[in-house]
Order: sequence, then structure tokens, then C-alpha cells
Amino acid sequence: MLACLGRLVTLAGILVVRDPSFGALVEVRPTAVTVLYGRIVSGDATSLAVEDGSALRVSRFTVPNSLIHPVMFRLEGNLPSSTTSLSFSILGRKVTNGVYSQSLNFYNWTTNLYDPYTNVTGLLQGTYTSMTCTAPGDVSRYVRNSDRKVMALVRVRPVGPTPILQWETEYDRAYFVADSGP
Repeated sequence: MLACLGRLVTLAGILVVRDPSFGALVEVRPTAVTVLYGRIVSGDATSLAVEDGSALRVSRFTVPNSLIHPVMFRLEGNLPSSTTSLSFSILGRKVTNGVYSQSLNFYNWTTNLYDPYTNVTGLLQGTYTSMTCTAPGDVSRYVRNSDRKVMALVRVRPVGPTPILQWETEYDRAYFVADSGP
């Protein structure tokens, strides 16, 4: 959640001191969810607007090899203006027992690929845990010029073999944060 009181800003529970002569931080909720691998069990993009228990739940897809993530989906949003910094945060958890790795990436509109330099990977926990991906350097490559669209890819796979055939992950909150700059 983003809250701003003059120079003090809380972002995902972290207090940040900010110079008011700089631009404003803007929180952008995802407007679309596209599942590339997996199946939506419940929820949609609106389920990610606030942390309220109304979650997006995605179950695994049978993939041909272990290099492909059995859960993979894209979240999209549109920024209201130009930005000097960009991040994406998602609040997720595993629903099924086992050890699962989650990765986040921004889409790079210059290369037309999900950028490996924005990759963040961590383990999903049994309770909701936040993960954040931050765009490095010139963030304009992650924002489409025509409509200010940004996209983030979420990928999940088991760590090692798992006897559970139909595992699921769940997400209760997701958002992009853009800084409009000075």
C-alpha cells in the first residue's frame, strides 16, 4: 500500500523520506491478467486491487520439461504519465505443501523480451509474502510509448520433485509503482 504525507512516504510498509520538489509516486493496479501456463481457479485482475482475501488463485499446468514454469502469468497496467523509476510488487503464497520458487520480470519493449536484468527470485511461503521487482537504469524501455503500458511476468515452479500433481498459488495484491520525477 502506498501512502504519502508530504515528505514521508510509506511504500509496502517501509517508511521513506522524500523531497517534495521531486515528482509524485503513483500506484497503478493491474488492469489485466493473462495466464500463459496454468489455469485460473478463482479471481481476476480486480482481485489484486486491495489486500482483502479476494485472491487470484492459479493452479499448475502440465509442462513438457522442467525448464518451463508450470505457473506463468502476465500482469498489465497503464501508467498515467512518464516515469523516472518503476517497480512491481506482488503479495503471494503457496496453497499446497511443497517448496516453490517464484520469479518476477519486467517486459522490455525495446527488445520485445522479458528482461533478465529485472529478474527477482524467491521462495513462496505458506503465508502471504511480498516480492518486489525494480527496473534498473533507463526505465523508458519498460513502458510502451503509445499507451504507457507496463507488463510484469510472474513464474512459479517447484524446487525439486513434488508428488503433488495439482498444486496452486494465490495472490491477494499486486501493483506497479512509478515515480513521475522532478
